[in-house]
Amino acid sequence: PIKPAAFKLSDKETNRYFSLKPLPNRVDKVNAEIAEIWKQEFPDELYVSQVQADVFDRCFSQSGMLIDVMNFTAVIAIMISGMGLFGLISLLIVARMKELSIRNVLGSTRAGNAMLIVRQFYWMIGISIVLGTLTNFKTFELIFDQVLQGSEITIGFAPYFLTSVIILGTLFLAVFYHIRQLSATNPIANLRME
Repeated sequence: PIKPAAFKLSDKETNRYFSLKPLPNRVDKVNAEIAEIWKQEFPDELYVSQVQADVFDRCFSQSGMLIDVMNFTAVIAIMISGMGLFGLISLLIVARMKELSIRNVLGSTRAGNAMLIVRQFYWMIGISIVLGTLTNFKTFELIFDQVLQGSEITIGFAPYFLTSVIILGTLFLAVFYHIRQLSATNPIANLRME
């Protein structure tokens, strides 16, 4: 067992805090005993106590709210970038509709047409994933250093991988959706559009 320790009282003006570490199951009982002693020793002074676990709970709930805001912002950003990518692919396919229709007439497959479109986006998507991952990693590192000073919180690889999969999935879904629509239409109708 831990033996009790004695504390020397300092000047009355400098007494501000008193820290005590009771057993976890005795926190309320010890706090009540200290409140009684306080009333006896300092009847004119208000007894104010805080349990350190409550302070940590408030801190963690605040960081939890920060994480919720970041998650919401990330989801909105991914949705907006997905819509932009979908629109860009739509615009590219409409601009190349005549060429793709001629390729269809000459016997090109859906996969061949899709790879023709996807090939234009390889570098753009690859560079954006690498730059986005590096930028996000450094940004979150700075945020965690400022908000949670001294903490060893790291994000890990999973969010970056998930975001990359979502962006690549959006690319392939958009391309194959438009290529399927193109395959379903009569190529001659697309050639007569102009």
